[in-house]
Amino acid sequence: MLFHPERLGTNINDVGQNLAEALSTAPQPNGAPSLSYAARHSIKNDYDTKITVMIEKVRTILQNPKFELDPDFDALGAKLKGGKDVRDDWETNLGSFALSYFESFLDVLEREKFAEDELLREGLEEGVPKGVVHLRIVDELKEGYNEILLDDGALVIQVIFRSRNFLGRDANSLQTTPDKWGTNINYAAQKLVDIL
Repeated sequence: MLFHPERLGTNINDVGQNLAEALSTAPQPNGAPSLSYAARHSIKNDYDTKITVMIEKVRTILQNPKFELDPDFDALGAKLKGGKDVRDDWETNLGSFALSYFESFLDVLEREKFAEDELLREGLEEGVPKGVVHLRIVDELKEGYNEILLDDGALVIQVIFRSRNFLGRDANSLQTTPDKWGTNINYAAQKLVDIL
């Protein structure tokens, strides 16, 4: 921290307001984590503190004590960090947005009453033998902002990353761009039953 010698003690309350940004942009040594301090902080505070309860709810509903939710934060961070026009706050939202995508999955399980419907649980178990939901950012989707699909024995919530004009409409009205990471999260898993 730098200060003017004649202003020592001025605005002391603001001295650390950019600390997370400074730590995130500081040069990193070899072997340092791939995610910035801000992203790791978001994961620790917004994801790690809440995901255990969510996983337990999912496991209880599906009656599967080994079911997992896997965000693969390193892959998400690499895709967002290297992207053009990514929203400025993606690092500070990484944990909360990942949690919200998985909440969309839990919401569908609750709304469709998987806990009470053995056929739905069996269908999910057959379609997702690996017992895991992954979160992935992709370059394009057939439609919308998000999709849920079966992939190699796992369930994957895919989030669009690159701009795309849908249905031939005005490019400015329906494009999804990287700055939309986190858009329509609540609908990410809405077609779960359809794919089973």
